[in-house]
Amino acid sequence: MRKELNPRFWWPLKLSERAENAFQQFSEKNKSSELNKDNLNKMVRELDLLMKTNIEAILEKDGLPHLSHLYNGWGNATFHGQQIIKNMDMFVHTNEAGEYFVLQCDPEGDFHPWQSFSYAVMAGIDPNLSISSRGFTLASLAKNSRIINTKEGRELGHLLFALAFLEPSQDASPFYLDGNKCNIKSLMDQAVYAHHYGTFEVCRKFHLTEGLCAAATKIRGFENYREDAQGFLNGQLDIMIILGVILQEARDLKNSSAGIENGSLIQELRQELKLGNLIENHCYYAGHLIELAAFAAAFGYSVKEEHWQAMNFIINELNITLPNFLPYLSIQEHFYALGHYRRAITLLAKVGELLKKGETLKREHLGEFRVNFDILTDNNNENENIKVLPLSVKEGGIYDVSRISSVCREKFISVIEKYNALAPEGFRPRGKFSHFRRIGPPEWPRSFHYEILDYGDKIGIEIHLESHSLLPFRVLLKI
Repeated sequence: MRKELNPRFWWPLKLSERAENAFQQFSEKNKSSELNKDNLNKMVRELDLLMKTNIEAILEKDGLPHLSHLYNGWGNATFHGQQIIKNMDMFVHTNEAGEYFVLQCDPEGDFHPWQSFSYAVMAGIDPNLSISSRGFTLASLAKNSRIINTKEGRELGHLLFALAFLEPSQDASPFYLDGNKCNIKSLMDQAVYAHHYGTFEVCRKFHLTEGLCAAATKIRGFENYREDAQGFLNGQLDIMIILGVILQEARDLKNSSAGIENGSLIQELRQELKLGNLIENHCYYAGHLIELAAFAAAFGYSVKEEHWQAMNFIINELNITLPNFLPYLSIQEHFYALGHYRRAITLLAKVGELLKKGETLKREHLGEFRVNFDILTDNNNENENIKVLPLSVKEGGIYDVSRISSVCREKFISVIEKYNALAPEGFRPRGKFSHFRRIGPPEWPRSFHYEILDYGDKIGIEIHLESHSLLPFRVLLKI
């Protein structure tokens, strides 16, 4: 495929000769991109201010993936006088031995295995910090959360990354994938296999590469996996150059006031990366790749100069373009992408600074970018300086945002308000989703609750059992 230009250990894309040439030209021409730190700091502050007005509603959505993406992007932030990691308490279950754990690949726990642990590590949260009055820590929860409801190695990225920090030993307690007992070496082998043969659907394998890089570095005896990890990393970082080409093409089209034509280079590359023209997708992709590159560099992997230059270019370009679209984005729906981007650009700046000084990335460095939303203020009214134009005018249609309505139907709100006025304390609605509310007293498992739902043409009530451990109770609830 690309053998003449750049032989590759791993490369999941199929590009035309035109695209290959654009890749090469971008790498050769983009050799003097300096990171614009002023714009970077402005972007971080703008994302912080936007999150300040949305964090309460996001927390009320009552999901561990929502919470873990919050502290991934904004650190173990302070909100209403409390560190947000404390909210993890409501997702912690007790097994038959009385041990605390988090369900994996389950609606009532982590969506991806060990995602909450991985993002806590990335946020610089102390694994031995007590995060509940019940006395458990991230480290103790991880030791008890070993049953993984998947059989596929492609889902192991978050797990391996967190394990490399929390339990860096080949002899760590085994995991159970689809009921099968797996030691840590088996997980590494499955991760390598999944890179080569698994589908590209789970986060584009960003986290899989990241986890393999971390485990091969931090777990003694796994040094022989570093060659594989470097090969996968090289492929991911070359994909980042493709993203750089897309942003360059978008800038050129904008400057020339030209629209996107069918069969154009930017259309081909966006289709190959499955990006579309949504600005939030570009931030999501950039955030993951830059985060991967920064951690890999901190672990001692080789990151070529052309990749550092591409990252600088991508960040500079998005920090100019993204502010124009933030007024149109539903922050509550797109904070995953924005959080990954915030984490990535702050991390890259810190890692670059440490590498120049010959210093090592430490947990304290990862925690530097946590936000105290209780004292965050917009003294300069920066958001008022954003010039909001009709979306059809801006960027000539080169970028767009997804249209997501978070507005509740008036009838649904009316029903909720009337019910809330009559409901006893333990049965008041939770959350602020646009089409449903959860109901259930605190002594019930979170996965067992009622839901008032807006079906569009009518409003109804359902009983929900959202945990595998509760499925046997279905028989008791049948009418």
